[in-house]
Amino acid sequence: MCELSGQNDRIIGGAPCQPHSVPWQAALFVGSQLNCGGTLIARNWVVTAAHCHVNCPISVRLGEHNIKHLDWTEQLRVAEKTILHPQYNPPSKDNDIMLIKLLTPAIFNKNVQPLELPTSCPSTGEKCMGDSGGPLVCNGKFQGIVSWGSQTCALADKPGVYITVCKYVNWIQETMNNN
Repeated sequence: MCELSGQNDRIIGGAPCQPHSVPWQAALFVGSQLNCGGTLIARNWVVTAAHCHVNCPISVRLGEHNIKHLDWTEQLRVAEKTILHPQYNPPSKDNDIMLIKLLTPAIFNKNVQPLELPTSCPSTGEKCMGDSGGPLVCNGKFQGIVSWGSQTCALADKPGVYITVCKYVNWIQETMNNN
């Protein structure tokens, strides 16, 4: 039996987004419990944080707006495999990135679309948004994966820590091509 602990429904300093305005957002579930967020980058591939790895079946919801209500736009997929970055270090959270291959591909429509991988790293001062395991989006580009922060995030001197996606594009593309 798989169980998750420490999950909560708090959002600090956030607000609901417009329905279906982030069609690349994935919700990763273990059983009926939300585990992490993720980012759809291709029909069969989702990127998330490696610390989201569990030794249980993972279901992936795409096209979701409210995970507590049926939107009739959802696509439910099952993870075929999870691939942790080979240099992931759990204690330090270095290389906190993981790919999830979907057993059946997503069907792209207005509610389910991939987020393009970056071709360059972000510049200082770009505007961003994100939540654990999910994407940090800068000017419409996938630039980070929410990795970790303090218990009381979104406060002065309590930064969130993100994995810089541009540094992993080669690993992502090679892994996708080999799997």
